[in-house]
Amino acid sequence: MRHGAGKIALVVVMVGMVSHALRDQIKDLVTDDTKVVYLRTASVSALRAAVEQNAS
Repeated sequence: MRHGAGKIALVVVMVGMVSHALRDQIKDLVTDDTKVVYLRTASVSALRAAVEQNAS
């Protein structure tokens, strides 16, 4: 895990297709309690909806 980033609560990945390699890379970057959201649509409205839906 990287140092100095603090606690990451949410990771949003905008990608057309999720591969096993990409999922593995994300898992290596975050802790088990970090929420990860994969968006297929790269738009501001999709990002806003993901953040609102996953806000604590």
